Formats: sequence, structure tokens, C-alpha cells
Amino acid sequence: MVGNFGQGAFFTVLDYQSGGGGWMKVQGRSTTGWIVADPALTAPGSFNRYAEANGFSALYPQTWAFQQESYGTVFLPQQGMQSVLLETGATPGSFGPRGLAGYSQSSTGPVQVCGYTGTLTYYVKAASFTGATPTALPVPRLPLYAEIRVTLNASNAVLIAFNYQDAGQLDVFSDVYNSLAFPFPLCEAPAAPTPTPGR
Repeated sequence: MVGNFGQGAFFTVLDYQSGGGGWMKVQGRSTTGWIVADPALTAPGSFNRYAEANGFSALYPQTWAFQQESYGTVFLPQQGMQSVLLETGATPGSFGPRGLAGYSQSSTGPVQVCGYTGTLTYYVKAASFTGATPTALPVPRLPLYAEIRVTLNASNAVLIAFNYQDAGQLDVFSDVYNSLAFPFPLCEAPAAPTPTPGR
């Protein structure tokens, strides 16, 4: 039997097999079964679920917390200074200029976020930059910054940004943006087929 689960579903891992690209035996609330261990589709670890009234939700590491700011939601670790920002707006331009003052772009490319293609851009802080941390930001600026801007439709967009120390921390960023769900057609789980009555 083949089934599917909605974006951001939680499971307890019971077993792992490396054959066929890797499989995990998982247990949910009412179902136990095997799922592919592809890191683009699954993330190991313990996570908390964050949800907004407008239908946006994401998973974040259990050892992290979040705080609401006037511009969006900031996810922060209990130890460390990296941060993930989730912000919604009317268009990608509503988030202001791309990148951060004092940072230069190092690379850019397309990325999929819950069925929608966005732009993932990486930045590096200039060693000579001495500007102050923006007052609205609850953490100091770190040497590296990445952001994804995704257009959902003509009047909705999302920004997911990561302020971090080194590339070893990027798994947290990918776990958050790969778990992001929102109430727009390409992101919603496919409807179960309607049974056809027998004749």
C-alpha cells in the first residue's frame, strides 16, 4: 500500500535500512510504515511546529525558540547566535533590498519551497564593514547570510533568511525551508482520490 503525508508531518523513527537509497521505518499518530530517507524530503532530529493564523507553518529544531517581531518571526537557538527569519508580504520587493548592508553576494540560484520556485542567494559580510546591527534584529549580524524569496501569486510572497557563522549550520536552514507549508495550490497536499462506486 502506498500513501502520502502532508507537508511537515512528524514521525518517530523506528528503524533504518540503507538499501535502495535509504529508508526509515516511522511511526505517526495512527500509521506505521516506511518512507524514503532522502534528505530533501526528510530531516532527522526533533522539531517543533510553528504555525501562523494565515496558514503558514514550519518546523524548527526542538532546541530552538521563536519570537514574533513586527516584521516577521525569528527562530533562535538556545545556544549560539544564528537565526532564521520567516516573513510574509505582498511581493518580494516588500521585504526591502536584497541582502544586507555590508554584505556582498557570493552565489545565487533557484530553489523549490513547497512546490514554488524561488531564488536562494548567499552573501558574505565584508571584513571592513563596521555598521551597527539593525535595532529591530534580536541578534548580531554573523559573517554569512542567505535568503530565499518566493512569489506565491500576484499579492503574496515569502522571505526565509538565515544569519549564520559557517556552512556547517546550513542544514538547519534547509530543514526549515523544506518544512515550510502555506495555503497556496502548489503547496497543499494532493487530495485523496474520490472512490468510484462499483456497478
